[in-house]
Amino acid sequence: MATYADCLAKITYREIEELLQPVYAQPHNYGVRQVVADQLVDRGHPYGEYIHASCRASYTMGDEKVKWEQHAESLLAHHRLEWAWGLGRIVWPKLRYSAGFPCYGKIDTRVLGRFVDHPAWATYRTLSIEDWYLWTDPSLLTRFVQQKSLRALESLKGDIPLETVCALAKGPMLNSLTSLEVHGEPIEVIHRLPEFRTALPRLYRLFLRSGGTAWTPQHLRALLSLGRLDRLEMLGLLVNPDMDLERFLSAARGAPFVLYLWFGEKGHLLQRRDGSLHGYFPSWDTGRYSVMSILRNLSPLTNINLRVGEWTSKTKMRTLMANLPAAVVERKRPFNPCGTMVF
Repeated sequence: MATYADCLAKITYREIEELLQPVYAQPHNYGVRQVVADQLVDRGHPYGEYIHASCRASYTMGDEKVKWEQHAESLLAHHRLEWAWGLGRIVWPKLRYSAGFPCYGKIDTRVLGRFVDHPAWATYRTLSIEDWYLWTDPSLLTRFVQQKSLRALESLKGDIPLETVCALAKGPMLNSLTSLEVHGEPIEVIHRLPEFRTALPRLYRLFLRSGGTAWTPQHLRALLSLGRLDRLEMLGLLVNPDMDLERFLSAARGAPFVLYLWFGEKGHLLQRRDGSLHGYFPSWDTGRYSVMSILRNLSPLTNINLRVGEWTSKTKMRTLMANLPAAVVERKRPFNPCGTMVF
């Protein structure tokens, strides 16, 4: 059996890059991916077999899908960084593949400048930029997202500065963007929302972070009064858990979108369009906030479907609920107390 080194001897890295160019030119065309996979298989490179297996897994169902997914993963296991073709080291913390090519990655902005114009960005649908350093040139991200390679980008996550978002909205390259996170002071975001909202016709998930000033119910009402949120399916706000949360929920009742109140550490409240309230928290007390203090900031008649990831004994549960005498908690899973609370 030929070794991996033997396969590499038959085709150079530069030749592989040339074979992949048609995929970068048409990232949504899976037929092109299959043709390129055939060419790689003919040259004896295992990446071609991986593309075939991954594409099969994307359009089959049931046991057949599981079989192809397992085969694809076995081929990818030892080449996850290598088959990102030059971008593996910059996106590796959250690197994921779909249909044979990278589709999700977390960008290290410290080295982004060296890879801004790389053609392999074409297959990425989601990019997370969570470490935006103060010394990073703000024009770097603008230049990066406006380049022609990002044809498939649908989601941009992380601390994306408001100035950068407004600059991006003036270009033609973000028409496919459906999810966006913006970092900026609430007053500035409210003032400049019209600049980028109309330029992103497919945007349906908008998450608003803040720096020194937390979002308040008054800010939310001002956002709603702009009339620019009608096509949204979800609006997320980073809020202070000590605020009067009921005023946030009241302001968004009847709105056409889901309201997502985020407290950090993955803890959040979710108010759906029908008015139902859902909450998920990784633990009862994260150090930054406690679930009980959040619950006390809600109306006494609020119904909430609550899930806490931390295992909780019956004794501790009774203690936690001592101040909520009307609470009813149904434990559906041994390590994940979940149920409906009325208080």
